Amino acid sequence: YFGYRHGAEPVHIQLNLSNNRVTVLNRTYKQISGLSAQVNVYNLDSKSILSENVNVSLGATEIKETSSLEKIIKVAKGVTFVVLNLKKQSGKVISHNVYWISPDGDYKIMNEMAGTNINVSVLKEAKGKNDHGWNVLITNSTSKIAFFIRPQLMSGGEEILPSFWSGSYFTLAPGESTEVTVICPSAKLMGKDTVLKVSGWNVPVTEIGLN
Repeated sequence: YFGYRHGAEPVHIQLNLSNNRVTVLNRTYKQISGLSAQVNVYNLDSKSILSENVNVSLGATEIKETSSLEKIIKVAKGVTFVVLNLKKQSGKVISHNVYWISPDGDYKIMNEMAGTNINVSVLKEAKGKNDHGWNVLITNSTSKIAFFIRPQLMSGGEEILPSFWSGSYFTLAPGESTEVTVICPSAKLMGKDTVLKVSGWNVPVTEIGLN
């Protein structure tokens, strides 16, 4: 769900897997200038293999290729992480995408990823007439990739459903952070101790009480 939703962004950065070229898409009818297509490639140990930044401007409904990763991915051993960020001149990220690629199709080695930690903080709480929401900041301050991070609203060991997250199952490169929002019906919280739980593939569980 989250992958499809991000893939439908009006302005989007992605890796074309048919030729391993970074591609920027403008699905709007307006010209966009002053963008920066940022590419970072890491191996399984989170060692940087490539860091590249390309300035790009897009006409209405225009698509541009910015960087070729064909050689790097071909010679890489094991799993390679490709982290893509499309930024405005202000530095604001408007599209974020991550790929994990194994040339031989073997991903078992990902079970050996080094563990890492993330910082989680609640920025804002919003109480509506019928719903309740929070803004949550998740930061990876370490030198390791934090893979497949999943935030959840919990109570008594069970997930509170429905809860509508702006993002989930995302990956943060070293030094990256992201802000996500969640909304759920207020009726689902009545009489419950609500806990924010954040976990990941190589990230230990963090829990924060929200009451």
